[in-house]
Amino acid sequence: MNKMYTIKHNLVALLTIIFTGVVGTYLVYQNSSSPTVPSFVKAAASEPEVKTDSQISSDGIYEIVMQTTINKDKTKTYIFNVTSKADNSTQTILTQTVPEGDSFSIPFNTFSPKDKYLFLIQTIQGKNHYLVFNSSGKVFTENQTSIDITPLFEKEKPDLVLKNVTGWASETVLICQTSGPSFWFELPGHFIQLSTRF
Repeated sequence: MNKMYTIKHNLVALLTIIFTGVVGTYLVYQNSSSPTVPSFVKAAASEPEVKTDSQISSDGIYEIVMQTTINKDKTKTYIFNVTSKADNSTQTILTQTVPEGDSFSIPFNTFSPKDKYLFLIQTIQGKNHYLVFNSSGKVFTENQTSIDITPLFEKEKPDLVLKNVTGWASETVLICQTSGPSFWFELPGHFIQLSTRF
């Protein structure tokens, strides 16, 4: 009888200790302002977010890939690579970090008909800039890797607003929609009015 009583007594004491430990640990964790976070969770949280987008040329030979890294300070770093299936080459045509709120995008018809040129859209403080690049990464002039159509249009046609660049009319001509007539933009920097009707 005494032996059974002792076993029961010890079992109750043991369960009480375990219960108290579990509850105590839970309360400490709940009241802690900085609970312990496993190292693998910390590592995953500290890695910047990276996204990719791409567009293939109409003949399927070239592809432009946009890699976007969202940095801790909310800026974004863009890397644009052009790959060629013809020779399995890859050429970086642009690497740029932009402030929060600004961005780059790849239009659907980015490549010119024979893939010599491509254009990208850079949005700066809500305003679109249309940038033309050589697909090969070759510069247009010394230190000029791209041609920005937007300031060229504003300088030549100050009474109009460039609303959109819709795509290629030929290997060297882009179609521009404005607040007035439409224009062709002929590389390297000539605008041709298509109509006079508003």
